[in-house]
Amino acid sequence: MFNLRKVIGDIRLVTVLVFVVASSCASALNDPTRPSTYHPTAGAQTLTLESVLIGSDRKIAVINGSVVTEGERVKGFAVIEIRKDSVKGRSNGKIVILNLDHTEIRRKN
Repeated sequence: MFNLRKVIGDIRLVTVLVFVVASSCASALNDPTRPSTYHPTAGAQTLTLESVLIGSDRKIAVINGSVVTEGERVKGFAVIEIRKDSVKGRSNGKIVILNLDHTEIRRKN
């Protein structure tokens, strides 16, 4: 005689394994809408502005965990100006603005 609970448990296990294998195979597929001339940029990274500190005598920003001031560079991004909610900089010859996501934490003076 068979145990119904064991059979149901085995069916669940097989179902989970099928979904895991299917999802890993799906992520390896190429995007059919991607242009044939597309080549991913080596070392392309997302820059995240994490914090800004503006005092009477200094301006500091934290970008991707690195503390920087105006004129410094982080991961190819040259900091031009640190503002209360953003950082203006240059990356790959283009002006880029990094915005602070959590502006509601800011203290009003």
